[in-house]
Amino acid sequence: MSTEKEETAAQVWALTLGTYSREGVAAACIGLQDRHGVGVSALLALMGLAALGYPVADARAMERVLARAEDWQWRVIEPLRRARRALRQAASDGIEEEAAGVRRALLAQEIETERLQQQLLVTDVLGGMTGLMWTSDDAGRMRPAESVARLYLARFIEHWSEDEEEALQLLLDAMAGEDAGPLLD
Repeated sequence: MSTEKEETAAQVWALTLGTYSREGVAAACIGLQDRHGVGVSALLALMGLAALGYPVADARAMERVLARAEDWQWRVIEPLRRARRALRQAASDGIEEEAAGVRRALLAQEIETERLQQQLLVTDVLGGMTGLMWTSDDAGRMRPAESVARLYLARFIEHWSEDEEEALQLLLDAMAGEDAGPLLD
């Protein structure tokens, strides 16, 4: 991976972690994931790339840049997530503590595979030049992130409810928050 791609991937991952750690964001993301099958890591990466000036331009470009990332989602991330969640339900008397340790290890691996998925997305967006450099003032810096988020979420959500609108607004507010500010300038 080139230096620009490595630096951008690191910025996107830092932006993802900063966004996800803000109040209410994890619950909103898990809600989108559980209700609609949204790939949260891909969503946050695409939003981060857009906020950094690399928005995916249209639905065809979105399909191209998501090909490898979605394959990774279903072959790698989802099996880890299913195993981690199954452990919570399957652990019986006498092994709860050990099972909790395995769940923590699986969660760490799941998070690492999400970081790698974001590297795939950064590589495919920057390599394919599907993004357009978007220049705007501070007040408008999240417009491309919102556009890309809506484009991505439309693949999963046919009829938007107030819950989905609130979740998206929470993500946008969190990504544009103080902690993320320097990354978006």
